[in-house]
Amino acid sequence: MSWYRGRIRSLIAEALDHAGLERAAAEAQHAYKGIDEHIRTYMDLAHLRELLKAHVEIHNTLSETIENHTPASADCGYNSEVTSNMSPTDDQNVVHKYSTNKNQSLKRDTSSSPVDRKASEGSVAASSGVEPQHCAGGEAYREEWIAALATEKARISWKQVLAACSERFKDRFPMTGRPLGWPDITNAAYDLLHTLGISKSAWVEACMVLGRDGAALAVMIIDRKVQDPANTIKNPGGYLRAMTARAKEGKLNLHGSVFGLLKRDGEKYDA
Repeated sequence: MSWYRGRIRSLIAEALDHAGLERAAAEAQHAYKGIDEHIRTYMDLAHLRELLKAHVEIHNTLSETIENHTPASADCGYNSEVTSNMSPTDDQNVVHKYSTNKNQSLKRDTSSSPVDRKASEGSVAASSGVEPQHCAGGEAYREEWIAALATEKARISWKQVLAACSERFKDRFPMTGRPLGWPDITNAAYDLLHTLGISKSAWVEACMVLGRDGAALAVMIIDRKVQDPANTIKNPGGYLRAMTARAKEGKLNLHGSVFGLLKRDGEKYDA
């Protein structure tokens, strides 16, 4: 829950920085005020799940609005369909995206005392807690994600990374006599965010879950995919968020994606 609260506040701040998203930010802020009470130990599990659901709704809706409002540069890819669904969003479309009545009800419930309300499924103190993979954005599993992703990264050599990069990705590597390192691919990926139409919030979220190196690899993979006419990626920012979500579930296979790009190019390397 705390993870979603922090992300919602960050997304609202980012939306306020975008011309045309002021109304979306105001709508999200209004909805968030309905659920921003302190978590109490006497809250029953069913109510906590409703609170979490409301947080997820606000987070996902505002994330999607920001992504759709972040257009890719004209050279995002060679497939015109890539940018077909990435035009700026009319701020009138964001009205009533959140159920304010439900959120106000949730806020009233959080202010109630234990005497006022029965705990239908037990209190937080008596329960094992909300589903850990969702609570606080999966903070309990962050070390496992990082360890698994470190293993993934170790299976990818620099020779393979360089061979899998697009030419425009390579163009962002520094022209120096020193050997390249992971910071170089991270910087190159960050430089491509605007070109691809990936918002900073999507990048930050990917870095929090995948680590900076993992997020950079994900952007490198997306960059290659959007330049493939046979691909159907229409929203690179949304694709990055989907990769981040798969990583939280332990389903992201970065080295498999890199090897898939190499195989497509006819390159053959040992795993």
